[in-house]
Amino acid sequence: MYDVSRVTSPANAYATAAYGMNKAIKTFEDSAVRTAGLGNPNIPVDPVKEVAAQITSRTAFEANVKTAKVANQMIGAVLDIKV
Repeated sequence: MYDVSRVTSPANAYATAAYGMNKAIKTFEDSAVRTAGLGNPNIPVDPVKEVAAQITSRTAFEANVKTAKVANQMIGAVLDIKV
């Protein structure tokens, strides 16, 4: 049986998407800072790990943008309903 308590509203979807986009930006920025330290022998940096982190954060950001777009479409569909 479907769990109705898990139903999400468009407003919640927007909030979730915004949180996810902010988290992806922070992850990318942190990785960029570490990558900038590649020439410093005192800071160990794994360039492969950092590239993977940047690609993953980009993908997460894109997924959250799609979530926000779907939430926008849901709100548009609700507003298009004629009584």
